[in-house]
Amino acid sequence: IKTGRKMDDAKLDEAMRQSWMALGDTAKKVGLIDAVVDLPDLTSHLEKYLSVPEGSITWPPYGTDEGVGIDVSNPLSMFSKMMREPETAPTRESLAIVHINGPIVDGESSSGGFMGEASIGSDTVRRAIAEIEDEPLIKGVIVRIDSPGGSATASEVIWQGLNRLSAKKPVWISVGAMAASGGYYCLVGGQKVYVNPSSIVGSIGVVGGKVSMSGLYEKLKVHVHGRERGPMGRMLAASTPWTEQEQQLVRAKMQETYDLFAKRVSDGRREIDLSKTAEGRLFTGEAAVKNRMADKLGGLDDCLTDLAAELKMTAGEYEILEYPGPKSMREVIGESIGGFAAAPIGGVGSKIAESAGSQMLSGALREIVGPKNWPQVRDQLSALMQLRKQPVVLTSPRAILVK
Repeated sequence: IKTGRKMDDAKLDEAMRQSWMALGDTAKKVGLIDAVVDLPDLTSHLEKYLSVPEGSITWPPYGTDEGVGIDVSNPLSMFSKMMREPETAPTRESLAIVHINGPIVDGESSSGGFMGEASIGSDTVRRAIAEIEDEPLIKGVIVRIDSPGGSATASEVIWQGLNRLSAKKPVWISVGAMAASGGYYCLVGGQKVYVNPSSIVGSIGVVGGKVSMSGLYEKLKVHVHGRERGPMGRMLAASTPWTEQEQQLVRAKMQETYDLFAKRVSDGRREIDLSKTAEGRLFTGEAAVKNRMADKLGGLDDCLTDLAAELKMTAGEYEILEYPGPKSMREVIGESIGGFAAAPIGGVGSKIAESAGSQMLSGALREIVGPKNWPQVRDQLSALMQLRKQPVVLTSPRAILVK
């Protein structure tokens, strides 16, 4: 890094200190990166940077298969076709439904996690949004949100994509059971919001913390000797709690995240009064409409029907496409064995044991809270477990009291 960014030890340490959990502009200011570019704009940025004509940079489609037929007499050919990406392109005028279900995480979506729940990844959603943005046959978009929130970074990335898409096509929002914190962050990237009367909406706030195991280690007589380099090397260490100075730093990052969250809400919902709706407050669907946090009571079908009418599309004459699209066989197999492949040598058995332990824990919690309440509790806990990786998240804080 010092060679590539032309820094000495002192400059690098200061850059790491300032850029810890910082936005891209800060990383650029301290010299760690050269530009802040949204991925869909990367090609045009490179063309300007390299001073080459527009359209001269192309990206080769790695791994594509030519031909459409399947030779059933050749098992290898059949397997090769099964591994291809499923086709999701529309054949006529269409409406798209983008699903944001479960805890919001950085990277790719996953069908399983700490509690066995599905999570929605920012990269997966942005890829779907880019696909929709470039498809002229898709005339309008509905984003179906059922999420307690999660990663602040991922929520911002998804908001950027929806905000970008809404400049080109109608983007309406339909809320299922919940659009809280990071889920509400994504919601304000759309233009019109439908909620069910029982939907939980809001939680415009930020949660900070980390999972500290020092007390448990002490009881178990386990002694941990951490080794790190750099000014922020111990911030996420589970073996020690934060010092007062570190807590102040995290609070500053929480405030920075909250200010950006509030700005996104104010820009997207111009009639909202943050003094009555922000600071972590939660509302049911009817109260959300009264507080201008949403526009109308109604389910997904109502939202679809109204958007089609707005676009003068006749029922039966348009397609409805759902995104993210179906996974390829390659992705299904990769998710199934990915955890084991990532385990250290001799760690596959421990991975199986960890999975079994998670299932036992989730089963016990399910019995405690009951099957009706379990989905919300599961997703909330899974979102909060992101504190293991990042100290500031956008999710509604919850406490479970067992008596």
